[in-house]
Amino acid sequence: MDETWLAERGVTEWTEVPLWRTLPTAWAMSTHKAEAAGLVCRPLRETVADTWTWLRSGATAVAHERVAEHGLSKAREADLLQQWISRADP
Repeated sequence: MDETWLAERGVTEWTEVPLWRTLPTAWAMSTHKAEAAGLVCRPLRETVADTWTWLRSGATAVAHERVAEHGLSKAREADLLQQWISRADP
């Protein structure tokens, strides 16, 4: 979906839609110093697969006071999808 469209509907970056940031600097940060110091990142595909396996096993995220703020409710997601599908300018 278009980022501007989501923002106009009050969708919260990073909290309601994980890893969504519109700040130009959010993804432009250099990791060269960290890599030179030994940072090694595993492939994203592997991380996602392992996380999905972990969630399907019945595991839950760490308890946190703001956990209810994370992600979209099924109703909000359905409403946004319906609005997106029905918009006049596809």
